[in-house]
Amino acid sequence: MPNSKNSDSGIIIAQNQEEWNRLLFLLKDPEPNILWINCDTALLKKPLHNALMEHLPQFKPYDIDINEKTESLNRIILGDGKNKISKDDIIHVFGLEDAIKSTDFIGNLNFQRDSLFRDTPATIIFWADFATTTVVTHKAYDFWSWVVFTFNFKTPEGLLTSRQKGFQQELILENTTISLLNKDSQARIRHLEDEWDEFLKSVNGKPSTIKQMKDAVVIARALAIEYKDDGMDKKAIEILENILNLNSKVLIDKDKNLICNDLGISYSNLGDSAKAEALYESALKGNIKLLGEENLEVARNKSNLAVAYKELGKLDLAKKMAEDALSTFLQIIKEDHPEISTMQSNLAMIYEGLGELENAKELLEKALKNDIKFFGEYHPDVSIKRSNLGVVYCRLGEFTKARDIFQKALESDIKDFAGNLNHRSIAIRYYNLSYTYLYLNDRQMAIENMQKAYEVYQNINGENSADTQDCLAFLKHLEQQSPSSTS
Repeated sequence: MPNSKNSDSGIIIAQNQEEWNRLLFLLKDPEPNILWINCDTALLKKPLHNALMEHLPQFKPYDIDINEKTESLNRIILGDGKNKISKDDIIHVFGLEDAIKSTDFIGNLNFQRDSLFRDTPATIIFWADFATTTVVTHKAYDFWSWVVFTFNFKTPEGLLTSRQKGFQQELILENTTISLLNKDSQARIRHLEDEWDEFLKSVNGKPSTIKQMKDAVVIARALAIEYKDDGMDKKAIEILENILNLNSKVLIDKDKNLICNDLGISYSNLGDSAKAEALYESALKGNIKLLGEENLEVARNKSNLAVAYKELGKLDLAKKMAEDALSTFLQIIKEDHPEISTMQSNLAMIYEGLGELENAKELLEKALKNDIKFFGEYHPDVSIKRSNLGVVYCRLGEFTKARDIFQKALESDIKDFAGNLNHRSIAIRYYNLSYTYLYLNDRQMAIENMQKAYEVYQNINGENSADTQDCLAFLKHLEQQSPSSTS
């Protein structure tokens, strides 16, 4: 992946354009400053650091890696580095999350801050996560008062794993640190549910300031994404719609657009494409007003909206929207990035709907190959691309090949979801396998797989959902009817 570093830096900068521009502006100040950069995941630090130094070739990086054995920054910077550091350097301090475990280090941050900042000729940038920032602001208050500017950088969804998307790896609310790493999905859900309840109690059920509402949005979106990733879209919708109804006066437009987009995804997953369309259009209109046409978030909205248009039969409109979204992404980041693969897959399924099967096959094979390169053979994104490719093979009449692809996608999902068979993706794989077996004249396997799809949909969406009823109708008439197309 020779271009992965460049593409990662590009998408990180695009995601955090406002903070990036502010950081570059402040670093042009000839006087040394003390800057603090918050990164919501460790994924951000090194590529962001490298991109920063590429944009500021006039400065030399002086990188310091500290750990829990480090007693004093002064000893490193004013001792060992005294004759090595000049005003043309930028000092980058990494490893704070480990160093703050030492009480000696925290104490020296407070007691030695005057000499550290007065006697250091260069700008110092501290690289931290939100949990570390919380500790330092509370335990090293005198030190913190010297920090001139703080920057908050967020990891783009395309760089996160499927289980991390939509929430920060470490979620900070007021004085509370919620560590979400190394916990299974159900543990994260329980943790976030508890935090949501505690938050609502703390504001008497209604946030009254922008800061409180932003905290509410962070927790609610984190919880909603966990629900969605576990196939519980109804619960995701409930929590997100709750946010929209809490206090619209202090909900900023940017957050409202994010919530509308998230809601659209869950409604789409439940088969309510009309509702999804309205929400995507609202998010798109709002983000164009805030961000302009040539923006990654706007492109994401367009790609999602294109899928809704396809499901509603508006194929020509869907094609134009999906092509616009893909074009915007390709202008900003490299073609070998995972989000590009998702947009290629969305566009390919629109081609499939239009009967442009060779175009769809070519685009999906490209997207699948790229995702395997990034994620390996077993990953939810890889499974989705496989499943979509299987649909195209069915349309091309290559049912054996389609069956094998669907089976591999099913095995991947079962492995990724840790044996949780009550998941929408699992139901889709069974559903597609059922149709494939029918075309291969194996009615018994068709019945068995459709029965499994029906049971999963029934468990997660209830008896009356469109997907559940679709499976039930097929089961009832399987002996008399032969379907004409795949799902």
